[in-house]
Amino acid sequence: MPLLVHRLSRLLAIAWGGVIFLLSSQHGFDIPSLFPGQDKLMHALVFGIFGFLVMGSLPAAAPGYTSRQAWAAIAVVAVYGILDEVHQRFVPGRSADVFDVIADITGGLIGIGLGFGLLYALADTIRDGLQLPYLLPSPSVVQELVAASVLFSVFTGLVSALLPAFMASRLEPYEAIRTGE
Repeated sequence: MPLLVHRLSRLLAIAWGGVIFLLSSQHGFDIPSLFPGQDKLMHALVFGIFGFLVMGSLPAAAPGYTSRQAWAAIAVVAVYGILDEVHQRFVPGRSADVFDVIADITGGLIGIGLGFGLLYALADTIRDGLQLPYLLPSPSVVQELVAASVLFSVFTGLVSALLPAFMASRLEPYEAIRTGE
């Protein structure tokens, strides 16, 4: 039974990757902007679901997920996010954006984290229902993921602050004011 769950999750992850590809192939969407950064939130949400499904597709080893599996899920989400942005560069009306990649990876980390959180919250029910001897990731895996999340957050904050400042510093003052940077 657990193998069936992992296979179903893998199938859903592949299907969701296809949905991401199809959405990225569109010429653009006329979605009204409700707040600044709405597109980044959408990237994070879409890739959060993808990260959740990728993590669920990996079979847990005794006594739970290993750090190698967690890093593999993060790598899959990060590489797919980068490839998605490269793909968008060749779609008319779309552009590649490093901040979208950051939002993709952040969303993937959140999705993987939610997967772990759901696993912890429903551990007894899932373990008993699937008749598993173990379910939860080891504490060292959780510590590594928390550390990686903190480091990635610091990196994201630095890039988000320094990259626009660097780009604006290369403009003439009148050009920066005219373009709104």
